[in-house]
Order: sequence, then structure tokens, then C-alpha cells
Amino acid sequence: DVMISAGEGIGAVLRVKGDYAAAIEILDRSLQLAEKIGAQTQIAEILWRKAEVYVSIENYAEAVTLAERSLSLARHLRFPNLIYLSAKTLGEAYLGLKKDDEAFQVLNQAIEQAEAMRYSVAGREQGRQFYFENKVAAYHLLSELFIARHSSFDALRIAERAKGRVLLDAMGGS
Repeated sequence: DVMISAGEGIGAVLRVKGDYAAAIEILDRSLQLAEKIGAQTQIAEILWRKAEVYVSIENYAEAVTLAERSLSLARHLRFPNLIYLSAKTLGEAYLGLKKDDEAFQVLNQAIEQAEAMRYSVAGREQGRQFYFENKVAAYHLLSELFIARHSSFDALRIAERAKGRVLLDAMGGS
């Protein structure tokens, strides 16, 4: 477990540093270990991390394959945060492939998941205030999709929805 988690963490850091080949290599090794011991949660997480690497190198077809597998497994495991992350990454990959309808559908699912999870955020009011800080990516991607479709009103609507949710949480509302 420790080796798998360490490999996943190192792979994530290598992706951020832009060393994509090394990230894929170490994530592959971690995935093999996770599959060997049947660590389903770690398999789902590593698949998502690999999908992120492939989005970074614009290999969107491979990213879709990996993100779909991760999303399916995350749903099976009922792992809400990973459902959000995998759906967001899948939407991003679909956008890269110019599959706007699929991107629209999965990004909406990611947003619904993010909004559903906010009720179970630890730390109550303060936790909710900071919750959306790392969940706005799906809103931004969906806004970009609407802009690409020349639908300024819908892009503004989705951006305002994100802003409104953050404001409501910051003010202590529900």
C-alpha cells in the first residue's frame, strides 16, 4: 500500500513538473502493484491520475479510456470525490476531442457531484467556505464549452452559478 501511494504521489508531482514520460512510467508501476493486490480504490485513483497526464500531453483518446475506467470504478466504490475528479477529467478529454455533447453531459455530472458533496464537507461552515476552492474547474470547463458554442448567456449562467455557490457558502447559507 505504501509503495502504491508513494508511486501515485510521485507520479502526480512529475506530471505537474512536466515530466510526463516519467509520470506515466511510475503510475504504470503503481497500477500494476495495485492490480496485483486488488486495491480497487487505488486502481481508480491511479487511472484518474494517468488520465490527467494524458490530458496534459493532449492524448485525449487515451485520457478518455482511462478516465472512463476510473469513473466507472469510482461509481462502483461510491467514492464521491473521485467521481467528481474522474468526470471533470473525462469532460476535459472530451473537449480536447471536440466531442462537445459528451463533454457537456459529463461536466454537468461533475458539477452535480460537487454540489452534492458540499453537504458532507467536514468542518461545517468553514469547511464549506473553502470547499469550492478546488471544485470550480468543472464550471470553468463547461463555461469554455458554451463560449466555444457561441452561447455567451449559458457561459455567464454557469460562471454565475459557481460564483453564487461560493458566495452562498461564504455567507453561511445552504
